[in-house]
Amino acid sequence: MRENRIRVLKVEPKKAPEIAYLDNSLRALQEAVSAEADYVGLIEIIEIDDEACILCNEEAKLINLEPNRRFGSDIICGTFYVTGQDGEGDLASLSDE
Repeated sequence: MRENRIRVLKVEPKKAPEIAYLDNSLRALQEAVSAEADYVGLIEIIEIDDEACILCNEEAKLINLEPNRRFGSDIICGTFYVTGQDGEGDLASLSDE
């Protein structure tokens, strides 16, 4: 069941991750990953495992957002969010674990 508001982990460049809440709509998610950009951009979802994924700005490197964290052999730029997934293709709140 799709949640209207999700509990996520917000990861900003040069800051410790923190718990945040996002409205679970396309526009709100686009705005969240575009905080440092001059316009509202596209979202990209990178799967971590069956229960979690990364929500980030698809164009972050192209628009020169600040490098943030390494993920595998890549570097994610700009603010990103770690979210849960419900197994049906929708983003979901993270559990306490």
